[in-house]
Amino acid sequence: ADAFRAGRAPEKILAIMKDSRVGSYGALAVGLSLLVRWQAMAPLAPDRAWLLVPAYAVSRGAIVALAAASKPAGEGLGRQFRAALGRGSTAAAMLLGGAFALLAGWPAAAWLLAVNAAAVAAARAYFQRRIGGVTGDCIGALAVLSEALSLLVLAWRTST
Repeated sequence: ADAFRAGRAPEKILAIMKDSRVGSYGALAVGLSLLVRWQAMAPLAPDRAWLLVPAYAVSRGAIVALAAASKPAGEGLGRQFRAALGRGSTAAAMLLGGAFALLAGWPAAAWLLAVNAAAVAAARAYFQRRIGGVTGDCIGALAVLSEALSLLVLAWRTST
């Protein structure tokens, strides 16, 4: 969040992402992410806590999809993660995410997969436009976004 402020050159964005310090935009993003995920989990607990399984499985499938569909930017962990993905492991991660989504029931699973597919496509387009690919930070940001979106979908689709 600190690096992607408007108007920055790709080189500056990559340099900021290498800095381990957290700035004000990063702190705000962490706080907002925690708040959204916490509030989305409220209707799921305690009798629906098992719905955390599909939410987190789908989010992990989403990060594999992003890494597999994007070229790496920079030389860090994102490049290593991308290089380690083979067709088989990518397909397995996507199939497992989809299978675990079905634990939430058919309508909720369809929403989970559709919302996360849109998030992957939007993240890929954004990161490609801004820095020419993805880094480990980009993949991690999608993981958090996907978790939040998945929890919101499940709170919406499974509340009674």
